[in-house]
Amino acid sequence: MQKIILLFILLLVSCKENDLKFVSESLQNIDHTLETDRSTPTRSRPTGENPSQEVMSCKKFCKKNHFLELEDDGFYYLGFTNFGYRGIGRCRGHALLTQKMTILARFNDEPSCDLETPECLDEFKDGIKKITSFQTHTFKGFKNLLEFSSHPKILPLLRNIVAGTSNRYKAGPGYIKNPEFESEQLNTFYEIKRRISLGQLPYVGVLGTLTGAHALVTYHDTYLGDQNILCAKDPNFRSTHAQNCENYFFEHEGEIYFQRLGRDPDKMLRFNLTNDEDSRVKRYQTALSKRCLEDSRQATLCK
Repeated sequence: MQKIILLFILLLVSCKENDLKFVSESLQNIDHTLETDRSTPTRSRPTGENPSQEVMSCKKFCKKNHFLELEDDGFYYLGFTNFGYRGIGRCRGHALLTQKMTILARFNDEPSCDLETPECLDEFKDGIKKITSFQTHTFKGFKNLLEFSSHPKILPLLRNIVAGTSNRYKAGPGYIKNPEFESEQLNTFYEIKRRISLGQLPYVGVLGTLTGAHALVTYHDTYLGDQNILCAKDPNFRSTHAQNCENYFFEHEGEIYFQRLGRDPDKMLRFNLTNDEDSRVKRYQTALSKRCLEDSRQATLCK
């Protein structure tokens, strides 16, 4: 009789790197040159139905996987990196806010109110509060998340959210649809691939000799030469250009490694999805479905 054991774990994500150096000679032959025809794609939302089609109900029209409609032009990352607060790095809060803003926020560079006025700043505070409460919102006056989160009036608000996110939390193992391998890490790697193919941005908790305890958001499944990689938004990394898989996970001889730009590959001692991520995905889908209903009715795409 198969027994299912639900093991709740207490995770403390410190997000600190130590100075130990890991060298794996067997990894030196891996081709780490990104193929130009496999760069991160830009996804855009569909413009609507064919006018010749019969108008359907909005409930039916919006019954779909909205994650596949998300936009990411490579600039959907926060304008500040992970930072220490009360002696502990805040990678968990940073990763979760990145995930929420990427999935639930829209940006429109049409003219907006003056952020130097208290009334305007309050409007933006309300919009940010919606995002953190798993609701959608459109921020006017900005092209993308990087520009938005870099604004001197917005950045402190977002930093406070990151600092206020506890690194202590209880969670059980995340759902694995096809546990085909004896290795839990390999099962997790291929589950993340599956979720990315569905348009999701899986949050991953890791532990490595070089990386330490850390949290990241994976966002793209691609190849470097013949090596399959999972690109990750790393809270400890910020650039001024579109992110394009500078940091990633890969599998080698049954083990999972994290490759951070300019560093040695780090073998993962822990590589986890947790069930709180499963709960977030459901809440994201609910919020995106609600936005679809509102937008499609306004655009008369359905009835």
